[in-house]
Amino acid sequence: MSPTGATRLLDTAPGTIAGRFAPDWARPYVRLARLDRPIGWKLLLLPCWWSAALAAIAAERPWPNPFHVLLFLIGAVAMRGAGSTWNDVLDRDIDAKVERTRARPLPAGETSVRKAILFMVLQTLIGAAVLSTFNGFAIALGLASLVVVAIYPLMKRITFWPQAVLGLAFSWGALMGRRDDSSVGVRSTARLFGGRTRLAVGSFQALTVILVTLSLVLVGGNVFGYLGCAGFAAHLAWQTATIDIDDPKRALTLFRSNWPAGLILFAGLLLNALTANA
Repeated sequence: MSPTGATRLLDTAPGTIAGRFAPDWARPYVRLARLDRPIGWKLLLLPCWWSAALAAIAAERPWPNPFHVLLFLIGAVAMRGAGSTWNDVLDRDIDAKVERTRARPLPAGETSVRKAILFMVLQTLIGAAVLSTFNGFAIALGLASLVVVAIYPLMKRITFWPQAVLGLAFSWGALMGRRDDSSVGVRSTARLFGGRTRLAVGSFQALTVILVTLSLVLVGGNVFGYLGCAGFAAHLAWQTATIDIDDPKRALTLFRSNWPAGLILFAGLLLNALTANA
């Protein structure tokens, strides 16, 4: 139980620094920003790091710009937090009706909408500060991503494909299923695919591997880059083979395993840059 008596969400990670050491007054904001669920910013970060490594290969540099790698990390944490806070502000009434989300800070009354919006603005300003250090093209792309982030919470009201919009938001850096969903009218790919989940997930993962491999071909990758792609593909194939739609904990484990899967690809790209351009 949290200090407020709210039930801990299944996908929180209390072992994180934020989850363990945040003072009581800060805990609602830790949860609004999903700092207790770091997999979100990690998955937002990975395409940024991949693109930085691909850029190094294309530019014949032995490694990505370390300053950019650090800025991507700060920006990913800030903007994931801002997007999650915005989502909670818009969905506070729906969240109050869903078992998995009714313990979130806004429906649980742990903070106010006004304070949540101010917190969102603060996180957005941090992201803007990071963005301002890049060139004009990257700044324009970053500003365009705000449109995708802003409309994502609204998509679950009108389409069964809100995760496609969320996926676009998470993968934007490459350019620079709730149980109660049916009862409250929330749409999702989990409801849409149902028993065809393995086929759907496997298809999207195969498309991901194809596009990543094509990117590597276009920048002139070497054996290490392709080995990274192969390891990434093998990890995704394992995920697909072991999906169990009736086991939420298993689904969460597989979702979190996308972080090591992405790091395998990133390691291959780094070795590619180092060996080709050292």
